[in-house]
Amino acid sequence: MQLARASWEVLKADKELVALPLISLLATLAVVASFLVPMVWMQSGEGESPGWGALALGVLAYLVLAYITIFFNAALVHAANERLNGGDPTVRSALRGAASRAGRLLPWALLSATVSALLRALEERAGTLGKIVSGIAGIAWSLVTFLVIPVLVMEDLRVSDAVRRSAALFKGTWGENIAARVGFGLLG
Repeated sequence: MQLARASWEVLKADKELVALPLISLLATLAVVASFLVPMVWMQSGEGESPGWGALALGVLAYLVLAYITIFFNAALVHAANERLNGGDPTVRSALRGAASRAGRLLPWALLSATVSALLRALEERAGTLGKIVSGIAGIAWSLVTFLVIPVLVMEDLRVSDAVRRSAALFKGTWGENIAARVGFGLLG
């Protein structure tokens, strides 16, 4: 709850940071359009399965969209951290902070998108049991990795170390972590 209150205070103090989700939305729409047009063009015929080229573009689009989401989340984390350390964050400083960790964010985007796709595939193909297993695994994954982006931004660790650090933080504060996750989920 302290994290949620602190985040709310940062947002109240720095209203211009609301621009970050809007920029993220515009970037997402631009990427969707830039991938959707060639995918539709590559579609061979009505009712047929998409070709390998369209599937490859779909996978690439999914990865790029995951990166955009993670990048802008990292920008918000950087801005919140700057404010909590006594600074005065701007959209520019938030984007600069995320850009300085771009190399750390890319592997995380690839890993998180892959895990998400695998869990979704399991859920769709394995019937009721698959839905239960993927649901439990998805919840566990999201709880254990909840703090990966803040760790990547503030501690500049490799992804594997950031996942371990996030898991350790989760183990130490699991109740607060779950409450924050539910709170942010409701807020979202």
